[in-house]
Amino acid sequence: MRCGWLLLILIPFACRNYASDPTDASNNPSGGHGGQAGGGAGGSTQGGSTQGGSAQGGSAGSAGDAGSAGNGGDQQAGASGSAGATPEAGASGDGGADGSIDQQTEPVVVPECAQAGFVPNTFSALAASLTWDASAPQLYGSDAASNSTIARWADVNSGRWFQWLCFDSLPTPTRLASTNLSNKQPEFFAITADGAIHVRRGYPISAWTEWTPFSPPFSNSFLTDVAVTPDLVHVYVIDRGNVFLRTKASTDPYSSYGGWAALPANKTAGSTPQARLLAAVELPNFKQEVFTVNNDTVWAIKETATGSPQYEDWRSLGAPGPHLVDLDSAVDSGGNITLDALGSDGSLWSRSESTSGVWQQVIAAGGPVHVVTVTTLGDGIHGPDVPAVYGASIHGVTYQLTGTAWEAL
Repeated sequence: MRCGWLLLILIPFACRNYASDPTDASNNPSGGHGGQAGGGAGGSTQGGSTQGGSAQGGSAGSAGDAGSAGNGGDQQAGASGSAGATPEAGASGDGGADGSIDQQTEPVVVPECAQAGFVPNTFSALAASLTWDASAPQLYGSDAASNSTIARWADVNSGRWFQWLCFDSLPTPTRLASTNLSNKQPEFFAITADGAIHVRRGYPISAWTEWTPFSPPFSNSFLTDVAVTPDLVHVYVIDRGNVFLRTKASTDPYSSYGGWAALPANKTAGSTPQARLLAAVELPNFKQEVFTVNNDTVWAIKETATGSPQYEDWRSLGAPGPHLVDLDSAVDSGGNITLDALGSDGSLWSRSESTSGVWQQVIAAGGPVHVVTVTTLGDGIHGPDVPAVYGASIHGVTYQLTGTAWEAL
């Protein structure tokens, strides 16, 4: 069960169970369809097996047919229905129930953020997108210890930020990424401590889907970070040190996603892939550029052509500071990329093509920020050429970078 708030109009969500992802393409490696749920008259379905029906007046009913296993999935075949036991023959039971795509058994959790006066204690990640009407920035946060995702946004008229509100529960969220679809509606991804990935999608008038499992590259994947770019959405993940990509199948904002593809391994960084942090941008010509942190060195790779499965070689962008704990990037309408890296000591490092691509220490060690996100939103408050950098403390105090200082929101 999960509880949350319908953002922007402050109407409580109903508590609800996790759902399977209805937008996954058929090449999903971890799910499939089993046989149909069945039953003759008077029969019932129990755990994927079907009992034969029964009625009055004849011989015992025949056994039901077994359901087949899911196509390409790991669902078990449904068991045969049992014979009817009363004098008249009952009809054969049908096969076992469908094995659902991406269905995962989740623990029942009620988010602590639903309580009055909730204060995050282990703020673990931060992401940004536009609100559902594309008028103002919206921030998303996660509090792993309380199984909570939370959100806050700015009022486009006054610029005033609303307080953090509950954005539904999710077991131990650790990394976040968000973007806006081609129709400007937000889409929000979360990595959880068990290495899984989940997604929520926005619809007009601030309606949101439930948290939905999103198929990983492999059935035994363990994901540690996620990045996403807008329009024809590109979703990047780190899976055991390797970077994988998945894109929408068409320009329809709610179209399904295709299969996963691996980006070239960064052999320059070592014989074993060591990608630890991840960021990505879509350039004005729609080429993708991806950034990772390997052993505290930042690396970049770019598509050779728009929509091409071919990439240039990984190139080093240097090591800006000690033990990087967060990385994010944004691009303005002129194609200038801003890349921000946060050190474990609170120092913030920034690198921009408009400053000759040299790392600059923006915030010295000892800064209050625990996680960081940077975005070029082009909303009613920020122009399309002004990267907005946000950060949050371990207790969810939110900041925006103003010059060379953090300003609390």
